[in-house]
Amino acid sequence: DAHLLGDEVALDGFKLTVIRAVDDAQLQKLADSMKMVIENRDALYVAGTDDSELETVQRNFIAKKMGIDDKDKGMEIARAVASKMSAIQMKNRAAFYYLCMKHG
Repeated sequence: DAHLLGDEVALDGFKLTVIRAVDDAQLQKLADSMKMVIENRDALYVAGTDDSELETVQRNFIAKKMGIDDKDKGMEIARAVASKMSAIQMKNRAAFYYLCMKHG
């Protein structure tokens, strides 16, 4: 099963929403592997404007789980996802990691 995820895109001063399908099975597998994090309110969200938080995402998820050892490429992925989610104040960690996987 899949559901839709909307991304806002600015085009000639107009905001458009681009709809993409989300792989529910992949997202559920990721959420299941993060059960302890999801249950810990302090660890549930990613602070997308905090470089030390993005470095933690790069080190603990992008490098260890995704296998991308190049720190610069990992930080590029983390920053791209943080930028994509910038309109969302409380960035859910599972959604953030899912988008990292899609971006990487």
